[in-house]
Amino acid sequence: MPILKFTIKGVEFQYIGEQDEIMAFISRFTSAKIGSIEDRVQLVGPEESRRLDEMVKSAKEKLKLENQAVSPLELTELPLPPDEAVISYITSKPQFEHHLLEIQRKFFGRVFSSRGKDQRMYHRTARHLRLIRDAIEMRYNGKFKEKPAGIRNLKCFTFVKNPVLPQVTLEEKQTKS
Repeated sequence: MPILKFTIKGVEFQYIGEQDEIMAFISRFTSAKIGSIEDRVQLVGPEESRRLDEMVKSAKEKLKLENQAVSPLELTELPLPPDEAVISYITSKPQFEHHLLEIQRKFFGRVFSSRGKDQRMYHRTARHLRLIRDAIEMRYNGKFKEKPAGIRNLKCFTFVKNPVLPQVTLEEKQTKS
């Protein structure tokens, strides 16, 4: 059963019901039947009112999308997350430890299968993550080591920084020889 959650002035509201009921609730909340838009703006403020309008639009779109069957071609159309967003997420973790399923859950809200209808999206995200790991290796002067994550054939990647070798000056070389 769908759940609609929203917060107004720090108070969290939750509405549970069928899709039609939630859509009717959203319509009533945003329409002038409950009160004019000016009344709502006075109740929550103009900025909060705009934010609520955006939340309502995204909730309506999400409810419509959940009831539509997604074709495999539409899954390959999903945009990949920006490189910097993924890099900042990975580098915020201890030892930059991550695995593919974690990244998929974080940025897409679901896990793709390596077989079946979302196979292409799985491989797109895996390839994208590999390129991002290469960029992190270059930026932070190190290498990712892979180890089993304990879930099937899932690989967990941990960053190991390259050791800094002491710089030997020309004078030190001459004194040693």
